[in-house]
Amino acid sequence: MIFSQFFSPNHKSSDPEKRIASIDKLNKDTKKDKSILHELAFNDDNDAVSLTALNKLDSFVLWMKSAEASASLRIKKHAMQVCIAQLEDEKIVSDKLFLAFIGESKNKPLLEQLLFSSKRLQRQDTLALNTLFSLKNANHIRRFYQEHASISQQILIVDKTHDVKTLSRMNKYAKDARVASAISDKVTNVSLMAEKPLKITQQISMINSRLLALKDAQDYEYLRTQLEQLSREFESLQPDIECLGDVVQCSLSEKYESLKAVVVSKLATFEEAHRKTQRLEQTSSQLRDLQERCKQVQVQIEALNRQEPHAHKTAENTAENNAINPADSTTDNVQAFVTILSTTLEDVTKTISVIDQKTHTQTHIQQLARLRSFVEHLQAQLANVFDIVEFAYKGKLISEALAQLFLDHEKQSESLISQGEIVVLKEKISVQKAAFAQLKEDAKGLLPSHVSKEFSQTLSTVNALVKQLNDHYKQIEYKCENKLKVVDRMITQGKFKPAMAMFHNVQNLYERVAGNAPVRLQKLFDHTSAQINKLQEWQAYIAQPRKPALLEQAEALADSIFEDPYERSHRVRILRQEWNSLGQLHTPEDEADNKAFDALVEKAFVPCRAFFAELERQRELNYQKALDLIQEAKSLDNELPAPELASKMGALKVQFNKLGELEKSQISKVRRDFTKALKPLGAIINSAQQQCAQQKQGLINQAKKIADESTEEAQLSQGVEKAKLMQQKWQQIGFAGKNIDNELWQAFRQANDELFNRFHKHMNAKKDASQAQFKGIDREISQLIAKVKAAKNSGELQFYESEYTALEEKVKASDAQSFKKLQPHLRKADDIYTQANERLKKQQSTSALNNLFGFLQSYNTIELPDEHEYLLGRYKSWVKGDVPKVDLLVGLDRLALTQVAALLIDVPYASIPVGDEATRQNLQLQMMAAKLQGDSVIEPETVLATWVSRGPIQNIEQDSLQAMKKLFTR
Repeated sequence: MIFSQFFSPNHKSSDPEKRIASIDKLNKDTKKDKSILHELAFNDDNDAVSLTALNKLDSFVLWMKSAEASASLRIKKHAMQVCIAQLEDEKIVSDKLFLAFIGESKNKPLLEQLLFSSKRLQRQDTLALNTLFSLKNANHIRRFYQEHASISQQILIVDKTHDVKTLSRMNKYAKDARVASAISDKVTNVSLMAEKPLKITQQISMINSRLLALKDAQDYEYLRTQLEQLSREFESLQPDIECLGDVVQCSLSEKYESLKAVVVSKLATFEEAHRKTQRLEQTSSQLRDLQERCKQVQVQIEALNRQEPHAHKTAENTAENNAINPADSTTDNVQAFVTILSTTLEDVTKTISVIDQKTHTQTHIQQLARLRSFVEHLQAQLANVFDIVEFAYKGKLISEALAQLFLDHEKQSESLISQGEIVVLKEKISVQKAAFAQLKEDAKGLLPSHVSKEFSQTLSTVNALVKQLNDHYKQIEYKCENKLKVVDRMITQGKFKPAMAMFHNVQNLYERVAGNAPVRLQKLFDHTSAQINKLQEWQAYIAQPRKPALLEQAEALADSIFEDPYERSHRVRILRQEWNSLGQLHTPEDEADNKAFDALVEKAFVPCRAFFAELERQRELNYQKALDLIQEAKSLDNELPAPELASKMGALKVQFNKLGELEKSQISKVRRDFTKALKPLGAIINSAQQQCAQQKQGLINQAKKIADESTEEAQLSQGVEKAKLMQQKWQQIGFAGKNIDNELWQAFRQANDELFNRFHKHMNAKKDASQAQFKGIDREISQLIAKVKAAKNSGELQFYESEYTALEEKVKASDAQSFKKLQPHLRKADDIYTQANERLKKQQSTSALNNLFGFLQSYNTIELPDEHEYLLGRYKSWVKGDVPKVDLLVGLDRLALTQVAALLIDVPYASIPVGDEATRQNLQLQMMAAKLQGDSVIEPETVLATWVSRGPIQNIEQDSLQAMKKLFTR
């Protein structure tokens, strides 16, 4: 239609609202509309228009492009949020696209947000961790580990972490024992790897030091074996030597090669001397072999000498084994065996001659001389072997006869052998001694040494028996004499009753030696016997009136009423003591009185017997219980753990202490046996407790060392973790003994308290610093918000982006707790900025329009008024006539233009009655027709620009000016 020339598309309108409204009518699936949407999305100067266009396009790729390339901070942030939301939706972003995007994206801010907000990303262990480590930010790693990582992700993060301080922090947030175990293993591995270069250096240095020490060694074999060992050790370190720096590695290797070359050179100089030494050792070995062969011949000769003269045992032996066959043989066979031995000695002689021609030492010369002498001696023995056998046999018979004397008297009791029999035994021994002496004289040196030795041993045994028998009777005489002296001393001291009792025993001893007693003993016995006879006569005189009275008392006690067993037994005992004090006269009358007294006392004691029998039974039961406890103590399994063993021992001790009365004679033995039974177990428990004490002391030493070494933050954190592990170990270690366990605990606690106090002081200081940092950043955010709120125009907000970015970096670098608190505050600041920016832009636009209409009030001549200087640049261009040419507006006067503006802004005619209403309706119909044909209505601002470009304002145009001002500034 002809009206289309009067209109431009709405998406080109100067009014953002109209451009936004036009977007709803565009179809993203058509090429033309899609191009328009792209233009609006990326080139429009209004953020709202661009965001609306992007929403219409609804493309993840385009949102991502805006998030990365947009000049508007608002669009970038909104696009970033949309991207994050779409990445979570599997219907919008497929798994393949999601994996490709995350893996290839270089947008670190987006990756950071996704890492901490995207559940889709967090579910994929490998991709999430690859993204995390690609950011190369320790704070992000720490935060992800603490807040989002699964158990498997925590383990993978631990595996890729090599800082002990960070690992120690991670241990606090471990979600599973497996993670804690992985951290412990990693800390150990990191420590080992940190120590590895030092250990390798020390080991190689030690090898070089040992090589250097070999320079002074003089032993060829020692040098050779040590060089081989050190070479093997050095070669075994080659795979690990790469961990050293090139300079250190080269230095150590060069030193090793130079020292090794010196040792190899020295080894070569010792080689000839070593060979000579080996030859001498070979000679010594040959001499030892010859000596051994001679000893074997000597053994065979001695075996021949032990045979009977006419019943020799021969040997079917070779020169190698020389073993005697037990089968009987003739003298010819013995002679054959002698010939074999002689041949062996001849071979030895020849070998000696061969060795004598070699190089040898003075020691070898002396050994050869002794060996020749030994061979000659053996050859002489072989020459007289039959005579030697004869003499040896006779000597054996004499020894056997002497041994028989011993056997005849050995098993008899000393008390059954009289002194006369001892004299006969001595005479028989003398006969055998004389016979053997005569045999030695007849043999003239041919009697074998073993025969003489055997006789001497037998003679010593028999003589010892004779001495033993003599000593027995001498002891009886000595004992009898001493007791007689004691009896005499008692008589002198007035102890008559003990003297008479002891003399009665001495009489029995004296009767055993009376026949051969020394004269001195006989006289002493006769003298003492006379004194005892006198005492007995006096005792009978004294005791005769008192015994009848005691008999009466005993009879009265026997007939009295029984009440207290202890009191009755006490009175019986007193009566018995008084009766015994009167002594015994060994007369028939006295014996009768003794029997009568014994009967009465027994009758008096009968009522006590049942009581003491029950008491005895109870004591037996207690004794049996004690034996059972002892047996139970002995049967305790010493393989039981020490705490359980100690508990059972304690229970046994309690039971033992609760035992009732025992016999006095049993108490000490039972206690000793019980203590003895527990002693091995006590030793086991003490040993276990000592081991526990040693382990706890070791932990104390470690705790003190850690406390002394932990000064820096990393050391304190690591030290605290180690201390916690040591506390767990302490709980696992058993009891160390009541005297020392508490003392050890106090020492361990003191060492740990020192470390933890220092750590808490450090952490409090760090916390205070973190709090101060938090307050500082929070204050800066508040100051930023205040500056934004205080801004009076958009130009005063230019500082915002740089300061916001700096604050955002500070917030990200803060600790996790501060981050959670500061992030919402920072977002609030951004929202306030967005609102203020939009408000100020609107204010600025309104102020600019007011300036424009103020200028137009004065713009009534060609000369521009002063207000022109305060106009915006584009308004100045309108005044100059530099406006887009719109065919619709060509030829329209200002009144018509005002009506078009009113229609576009949708202001009723009654509100602004400018111009003819019929003309307005005509214009409205034309615009509606154009709209139906798909043409966009021109923007009101374009109409205003055309209105301004018409030149100075005429008087008749003042109404139109006021109407335009009302339309655009309302």
